[in-house]
Order: sequence, then C-alpha cells, then structure tokens
Amino acid sequence: MANAELERLWAFADAVAGIKDRRMAFDKEQKKVEARKEQIQQRLAELAKRLQPLTPKAEELSATLQRLQSPPALDDLRAYFSKADVAAELRQQVPQVEQPLIDQLNQWHKALSDQLGYSAKPSAQLTTIQNHIYNWDLELRKLEKEAAKLETDLRNMPPSWAKRPEREARLGQIREVDGKIMALEVEKLQGFHAALELSTRPQAELEKDIHTLEAELAKIQQSIAEFQRETREIEAEAKALEAQSEGALEKFMTTYVPDKAITVKEVAIWQGEAYAASLVGKDQMALLEEAAQRFWAQPERYPLWLQYMIVHFSGMRYASAHGSWADPKDLLSRLQAPSIEAKIKALDDATVEKLCQEKIAAYESPNPATSPQLALAKEKDWKTRVSWNLPNIKSRGASTRRRGLTELSKDEFTYAIGRKSTQEVLGILLSVRNQFPDWAWKQIVKLTPLRVTEVTDPNWEDWTSDAQPESYSQESNTLRLILNEWRSNNTTLWREEHERSQELIVTRAVCNETAEHCQHLRGHNPPGGLTPKSKWYLGHEGARDIPGEPRPYYTRPTSQDDFTMGASILWLRFVDTEPNAWQIAKNVVTKAGVGLMPDKGSGWTYQGSDTITRSRKITGEKNQKVTQNQWLRWIHEATVIEVCETAEGQMVLTYETALPDDDRGTSSIGIFSKPLYWFLTDGKEDEYNRCFVGYVPEGQLPFENIARMLDWEKILQRPIQPAEIAAYKKVYPQIVH
Repeated sequence: MANAELERLWAFADAVAGIKDRRMAFDKEQKKVEARKEQIQQRLAELAKRLQPLTPKAEELSATLQRLQSPPALDDLRAYFSKADVAAELRQQVPQVEQPLIDQLNQWHKALSDQLGYSAKPSAQLTTIQNHIYNWDLELRKLEKEAAKLETDLRNMPPSWAKRPEREARLGQIREVDGKIMALEVEKLQGFHAALELSTRPQAELEKDIHTLEAELAKIQQSIAEFQRETREIEAEAKALEAQSEGALEKFMTTYVPDKAITVKEVAIWQGEAYAASLVGKDQMALLEEAAQRFWAQPERYPLWLQYMIVHFSGMRYASAHGSWADPKDLLSRLQAPSIEAKIKALDDATVEKLCQEKIAAYESPNPATSPQLALAKEKDWKTRVSWNLPNIKSRGASTRRRGLTELSKDEFTYAIGRKSTQEVLGILLSVRNQFPDWAWKQIVKLTPLRVTEVTDPNWEDWTSDAQPESYSQESNTLRLILNEWRSNNTTLWREEHERSQELIVTRAVCNETAEHCQHLRGHNPPGGLTPKSKWYLGHEGARDIPGEPRPYYTRPTSQDDFTMGASILWLRFVDTEPNAWQIAKNVVTKAGVGLMPDKGSGWTYQGSDTITRSRKITGEKNQKVTQNQWLRWIHEATVIEVCETAEGQMVLTYETALPDDDRGTSSIGIFSKPLYWFLTDGKEDEYNRCFVGYVPEGQLPFENIARMLDWEKILQRPIQPAEIAAYKKVYPQIVH
C-alpha cells in the first residue's frame, strides 16, 4: 500500500512539474502575442498615414483623366460662367442653398466674366480661370477646415454642451449645402479650364498626357490596393489575437499539444485527398451536381463562360473541330433546291410572268400578313440578295425572269428555314427520315445534333461514305453530291455558328478552338488559328476600344498579376517541320518591347524578320555533320481561370486541352493546374517555350443564348428549388428567371 501511495505521489509531482512547464510556455507565448499586437498597431498607424494622401490624389487624377477623355462642352460652361444670376441652377442642385451664398457666387461669376473679356487669347483666359480655381478652391478648403474643427468640438464635448445644437446646425449647413455647392462650382470651373485648354492642344499631345496620367493613376491605385490589403490582413490578425486572448490560459492548459506542429500545407493536402476520395464512385450526374453546387454557392468565382465550358466541354476529345459539324438548316435548303428548280422549270412562260408580277408586288409593297418572310428581311446580306434577284424578275426576257424567280424562291425557302430554331429543323429532318437511305442518314446524324438521340453505332464517328458502296450507285448520285457539298462548305462554319448561337455544336476541339469557344462566351469573336491571336490582342490594346478593367493588354507575363481571368495564354516553340499559316509565329512586339526571339546562346544561328528560324550543325548518322533547321511557331493556347495558392505553391488554373502527345486517357479538354513559375520562364534555349498573355474585358454577353445552355433543370434532370440558387440569381439574374 505504501508503494502505491508513493507511485501516486510521484505521478502528482510529475503532473505539477508538467503544469508548471505549460504555464511558463503560456507566459512566453503571451509575451509574443502582446509584442505582435504592438507591432500591428504601429504598422496600422503607418499604413493609415501613407494611405491618407493617396486617396485624394487618386480622385484628383481620375477627375483630370475624365476631363481629358470626355471634356465637358466648352460653350455650355462659358455661358454658365457668363450668366449674371445662377440662382436657379444652384437651387436645382441643392434646394437649401441660401441667398448670401448665391450672391457671393454671382459676384465671382461676374468677376470671372469681366476678366475673361479683357483678352480673347486662350492663354490669357486659361491663366484667368486658373487663378479663379485657386481662389475658389481656397474658399472650399476654408469650409472643410471649419467642418473638421466643428466635428472635433462635437466629438470632444459632452452631450449637454450648450452650443451643440448651434454647432451641429452649422456643420450640417457646410456638409449638405455650402460645401457641396462650392465643390460643384470648383469642379465646373476645372471643367471649363480643361475644355478651353483641350480646344487649343494637338491630339497627339493630349494622348501623351492621358497615357502619362493613366500610368501615374495605375501606380497610385496599386499602392492603395496594397496598403488596403495589408491593412485588412493585419486587422484580421489583430482580431484573431484578441479572440485568442479570451480564455487563453484555460484553453492553453487543457489543449493537447502534438510533438510536431501540423503545417497548413499538410492540412491542405489532407483536405484535398479527402475531397478527391469523396468523389470516387460518383457517376456523371453526381459530379455535375457537385459542380452546380459550387457555381451556385460561389457565382462570383465561376463566370458564365467557365460554367458553360465545364458543363459542355469537359472530357471532350482533342481533335480539330473542322468537319465535325454542318448546319442542318443549310442541308434542308440544299435538299429543297432541286425540287424548287424542277417545279419552276415545269411552268410555262405565262405562269412564270404572273408569278414574277406577284413577287414584284410582294417585295415593293410588303405585307406582313401575305408577303414571304424574306420580303420583310432587315439583314443587310439578305436585302442585297433580294436586290440581285428583283431586276431579273422584272426583266423582259423570259429566261432571265425564270432564273430570277428560281433564285428568289430558293432564297425565300432558305431564309424561312434560317428563322426556325435548331430543334424545329431537326424535327423536320426526323419527320422525313424514311426518305433517306441508311448511308445518307448516318452522315446527317454524324454532322448534326441528331447524334445526341439517333446514334446507335459506337463507331459512329469512324463512318465514311466510302464504306457504303450503295452511296455510289446511279440513283444515289444527286443525294451524294448534295451531302458532299454540304459537308465541304460547312467544314469551318462551326466557329461562326457558335459565335452566333452559343449552342454546343462540336464534338471535339484543339487548343485554339477551345479558347475561341471561351472568347465567344465572353462576348468576342477572335480570329481562328494561333497565328493571328497576338496581333488581335495587341490591336485592341492599342485601339483601347473595349471598355472595362483591366484594359486590353498583350504582354509577356512577369507576375501573377498578368493572369487575369478570361485571358489567353499563347506559347511558342521551335519545331523541325515548317508550320502552316495558322501556326507560324509572325514577328510581333509587346508594348514593352518584348518580342518573340529567345535570348541567344551558343550553337544556334537565328534568322528572322517576319518569321523566325534557326539552324545549327549536329552529328547525324555515320558521324556526319548535318544542318538542323527549326521554325518558330505558336504551339498552344489556354484560357486563364485564376492564380491560386495551394499546398504546392502558387498555381495557375487554366481551361484548355491536354497536348495531343499526352496519354489518350487525359488527352482531352478541361481544367488544368500548373506552377506559376512555369509560365514565367522561357525554358532552356533548346526547349524554348516562352509564353505571352492577351486579355480583353468581357464584351456584350449573349445572355439569352447562355441561359438556354445553362438550363439547370435540364442539365441536372431535376427540379431546382429557389433557395438553392438564391445567391446565384443575385449575380446572374439574366440566367435565372
């Protein structure tokens, strides 16, 4: 029993020693916390001091830029400041304005008008206006100084202070009336000065000033953003430290402390592995549900173009979209054309003339109730076609009239079919399915959205008419020629159709085609292929013709800030075979002067003006010296989603295709993640892989078409409850009705 008591005593002593050690550790940690709190307060004061002058400076620069880019009307301002009494205008802006201030401003206006009349020279008038700006702004600053003193007095004095009502009334008068009126007058006077100055300066000089001011403003805004970001971060840290101090001793003494601290990286990896494990075994619909829930919960993070591409393109194969789609409306028009031609050919001249007269009446005095739809067309191309055919219909020659009637009738049918929806046209094709031989129907299904419902053969894409001997029979000749022309003429029209309708019309795509789909959904129609993209982005940067922030740019990236969501990334590479016209790298230089040429090392000899090649001597077969020639080409394009911090460091998320030489299981379209540093390096000279980033802000989004393609009830095949998409609807009301 004595031994047992001794054991308990030793255990108690060990526990006391452990508690003492933990308490000492707690005190040490608390000292660190208090020291950090003090550092935070010092840094917050320093940040506030540095921020204080930047905000008004940015506002001043923004106002100056606004006046330079959109100057006010000079004549209107001259008339305003020449007016003897501006009481009506002042009361319209601030109804509470009192007569003494009105009288004072009228006197100032008169003094300004009188002094402007002394000289008609713009330089003299500009000096006069500048002097008045200084004097009027001085009065405004006096009011601001008075208001600041009143606020200090009111803050420091007790609620019962006898002068409080009087001081509060005066402060309100300054803030809501006098100060507001004075600020508006100074702003107008500055606008008067800017408008007069702009009327006398060359455009090139103005553009130079605008560029300088934009650069200065961007630098200040960047500083403001950095200071604000740091302020938010350390304020959050201070708040966390304060919360940590509440009940800190009890929590510290009762919390298990592992031998080795768990790092944020380890937690992130564990969470990622746990999430990946939760997806195992889920089918396509369950995974779509996961994606939709993300979109609805964080709509700001997932723009519409990205939602569309994830839903409709993820997993699609890497292969050219060319030849994967042909317009079913065009097919109906081509199929109907021989029938129209035969019908009119069978008519006698008198009937043709009668029909021509009816067409003339229908087109020269169109009636919505009776005229063909084409007679009411507003589209320029269709009106042009009508203007080609009507003179033939009016011709005195019977054969010319017949030809004009035939062409106009075919155009009427084509126009009417073109106004139908894709689903309506597919319905028409299905209704006449029995009129097509199997070989023709397989080809129609392969190239139209009918493949979604009508495909029965797992090898449907491998089918060709050559595999069907009956397609070359005499009786199939006409239909085969129609289908061949239809397929050939529509080979590359998928791009135009997707830009117009945003429907899912291709079943495969390569890198630049995937990126072009993304840009269509962002409201733009970039040129096809890789070669023209750099000049397209550079052109918009120079033209400054697309509003939005950030402004259009084309640059060689140097930091994560260059990877704006929706931007295109374009990579270069030297290859051993001469590229085609859509791949070759044409010489182009960024605004900062960065071109396509790599830093020259040893061994390679470079040549280039419009295009760039290089050569070197290498040892070939039988130890003979041979010349290796390479051409620089654009090799790949991707679309930026975001730059994010991960357990592996900073990563760039992109929407793109895997390269075609990747494993077939992963050589497809989707979201990819690569380290940021990989984008910022050119690689070694032999594996030169420089990239450029081009960006334009979103244009006019095709909301109606996108809403049809993001019909969540149709995608998820279940009813959607309003509560599920409440946050989503606030951001995208055009999509959710």
